[in-house]
Amino acid sequence: MRIGVNTVWVPANSGVEDVYLRNVLAKMREVQPDNTFVLFTDSDNHDSFDGWERICLDRVGPRPQESVALPHRLLDRAASDARVDLVFSSINTAPSRLSVRTVLYAMDLLFLTGTPEEGRGLSHGRIKELKKTAIHTRAIVVPSEFVRKELLAHLSFPLDRAVVAHLGVSSDFEEPGPCMTEPPYILSVGSTRHIRNLDRLVDASQRLQSEMPHALLVVGRAAEAEPPEWGPNIMRIHHCPLNHLAAFFQHSAAAVFPALYDGTGVGVLEALRAGARVAAARVGAIPEVAGRLPIYFNPESVASMMGAIRRAAGEQGRERADKQRMARQHAAQYTWEQCAWRTLLAFKRR
Repeated sequence: MRIGVNTVWVPANSGVEDVYLRNVLAKMREVQPDNTFVLFTDSDNHDSFDGWERICLDRVGPRPQESVALPHRLLDRAASDARVDLVFSSINTAPSRLSVRTVLYAMDLLFLTGTPEEGRGLSHGRIKELKKTAIHTRAIVVPSEFVRKELLAHLSFPLDRAVVAHLGVSSDFEEPGPCMTEPPYILSVGSTRHIRNLDRLVDASQRLQSEMPHALLVVGRAAEAEPPEWGPNIMRIHHCPLNHLAAFFQHSAAAVFPALYDGTGVGVLEALRAGARVAAARVGAIPEVAGRLPIYFNPESVASMMGAIRRAAGEQGRERADKQRMARQHAAQYTWEQCAWRTLLAFKRR
């Protein structure tokens, strides 16, 4: 099978979608080498896909601020010229109908309704377009049962046509690394979007200062909720290599995930595979993929968050070692090979 992959408007190193595409494509090529891939790129990400057959669609312009489909004729012509049997695309950017089979993917559906803070979702007309797109696709690959059920709720997409492919976690998170900052610290990983709920985490860490000397380390890309000043006892790192991120997890007193929405739970899985003690919001896909391993809290309650951080950071000795061992064993079950096979299964749907 020859598969065209639409990567237009997926910036390199941009988050979960970029991580999913690069890992699952590499693993699909490895486990089923008879398939060939051609990537439809844009001028911003074209060079980052070196080593793949690529066609640059350089007439698409800058990345839009919300979900916008590529022009139908542009992608259709590219697929025809490349002689692909199937187009794999994000639901955000896929045209409502192509002349070749399509399989879509959706890492989350937050773009449909917007965040509570922003109050900005898609227009009624755009949601109708997405429903048409979903009708004509063979399958939609999603990272969790949580997102699968959201497809039904928001787009009336049948559950039996959504294929769950949980994201993988690299074994590199288990590789021991030196402590990159002075402990003790509480770690938060993720971009500074409103949905990440960092204002409440900062509030919780400040209130805990009188009883815990821990700094707060925030690692992730700057986004719309990035404050001009973070205040005392907070360290900020915008980007770091995977081995450094693994070390941050390994040496943290607790890794805290306070987001109000999470479609994949992969950040929690990465922390668990690194052996971090995790405190997490009970939202989205996190309970689905992490089970009982995190200490859960209500993300809308600073007091609840404080209690979970106290418990996670306070575990010591044998109790902490046992939790680390169970966490690593659990997270190791989530592999990119399994994710690749599930995605390939979606390609075979008729």
